[in-house]
Amino acid sequence: MVTLDIMNGALGYHDLPWDRWDKEGAVFVEADASTDHLSNDVLSVVKHAKFINQDLPEVCLQGEKFFAENNAEAIRSGRVKFQPNDFFTEQPVKGLVEIC
Repeated sequence: MVTLDIMNGALGYHDLPWDRWDKEGAVFVEADASTDHLSNDVLSVVKHAKFINQDLPEVCLQGEKFFAENNAEAIRSGRVKFQPNDFFTEQPVKGLVEIC
């Protein structure tokens, strides 16, 4: 698993080589995703990758609402999913590139 710390480091998400990672079957997991404007922005750059956005259950509901209002196709197509998870617990998704 590769972990990229873009929130606390010097990198901005637009500095990352998304096109290099944009392959069929690529899935990005963002722990503590909030309503996840990040995956919404990155969807405009990538064509194949999918996103699993993790946060507390009530925050996931807010994220789903945000996408329903701003990018419903991302949810309908399965490219964006919200998964309730407390990032202080073990990560349930294994072997993926994780954005945290």
